[in-house]
Amino acid sequence: MPDRLSAWLSLTDGPVPPASTAATVVDGAACATRAALLDEWSRVLDVPDRDVLTWDALAATVRALTDDAPLTVEVARADRLLADEPPATLATFLRVLDGVAAEAPGTLRLVLRTPPERAAGLRARLAAAATLATR
Repeated sequence: MPDRLSAWLSLTDGPVPPASTAATVVDGAACATRAALLDEWSRVLDVPDRDVLTWDALAATVRALTDDAPLTVEVARADRLLADEPPATLATFLRVLDGVAAEAPGTLRLVLRTPPERAAGLRARLAAAATLATR
């Protein structure tokens, strides 16, 4: 069942769609820490200089990709996304992507996919992060 969190961010515990969908898939289990997230996203998004990826560089990369065409990123096993970090790190990540989405509405979509039994925990983490992101 999809759960719309904002215009560009959604959470789903539904079945994985066919491989023919146009989403770029990131493994949330490979993104449990800030460093691992930046490495995984740079690998998946094919960033040339992966050693220097920062939050600002991630925003610039996503912005450049959305300048070319709308971008949908699906995070599989999203319950592991920044799970080893404090809520403030997830808040920063969401703030970075929200900034890109706000600059060009409709060009970025982030789908967080998690098993049904882990969806409530992810929702709670997202709510905590959203509270911090608005401060």
